[in-house]
Amino acid sequence: MSLLQLSSASGVRPPAPTRQQALDYHTHFLGGIVVDSPTYGLMPWWDSALAWCDQTTRQLAYAAKRAAGDTHAILHVPNGKPLYDEGGQFYSPDKFGALDWTRGESQLTVDFDHLLNEILDNGFYFHIAMDETQQDSMNISKLVARRLKDLGLSAYGFMIPGYDGIFYGWPPDVIVLWAADARSINPDILLGIEHQPGKIPLGNGADDYRTTGLMSGFDVILGEFDMPADDTVWQVLGRMIRPYHRPPEQPAGDDPNPPFYLQDASARGPYVYVAFETDNPYHWVRTNMSDPNAVQAAIAAAAQDRAYLKNCGAVCTG
Repeated sequence: MSLLQLSSASGVRPPAPTRQQALDYHTHFLGGIVVDSPTYGLMPWWDSALAWCDQTTRQLAYAAKRAAGDTHAILHVPNGKPLYDEGGQFYSPDKFGALDWTRGESQLTVDFDHLLNEILDNGFYFHIAMDETQQDSMNISKLVARRLKDLGLSAYGFMIPGYDGIFYGWPPDVIVLWAADARSINPDILLGIEHQPGKIPLGNGADDYRTTGLMSGFDVILGEFDMPADDTVWQVLGRMIRPYHRPPEQPAGDDPNPPFYLQDASARGPYVYVAFETDNPYHWVRTNMSDPNAVQAAIAAAAQDRAYLKNCGAVCTG
């Protein structure tokens, strides 16, 4: 349990956490939390929606997250686009439409400050995300880095450039530049990146994670995985966590001694790895919430994925 959670009942914000505490990530991004909102009805809760929700819904979400043991809440910075521009899912543009808290990516509005402080005052560290289009993310990340510095809140969480479209998706030099630009504005900021199944940034093995390696600007690596598990799960976890517990279905001769990429630390401290996402969130937000059996099956599917990753040795999960 986080320091913030320990004091959330009194509403007194604790001292800034250590780096390790701010990166010790435990959430239900995989799915499994249901919020009964007066505005939206039964919601398959998805943290990225916080900025789009009304105050009552957010408070219900915070309460459900605390009850589930979550440590972080996602502040996805709205920049003029809908939350999730696809039909056939709960967070469709007709309900969670275009919203801009960046004044055309030139200045963060006071809404950002309010939600950031609300997240902290409700007992969570922040996980700030943004539009992963390269130029949009470069613009927004600079605004966030500056604002966290000005508010003196850099230690309370971390920022990522987007979700699983960053790697593989962006050129490696742009990923390195994104981190360098944010850190040049705010040296104390904590930064993360999510990778797609089977793709460990930035493709150079452990060398990327040396003290001066290409990934040395980052602090936390978040992974996406396909389920049921195969080599894209086993080979990644075997290189990114220690101890790694080989599942019984992984063939005995399948790379029995994978190298540990995160053995070295950055200049700020050890890297943290989060088994963040499977394909379950895609299905979770498409759950038929009017069917109790479908809801229970979706909750069980999320729990099964999370348990599998934890059994492999992943300490931090989404």
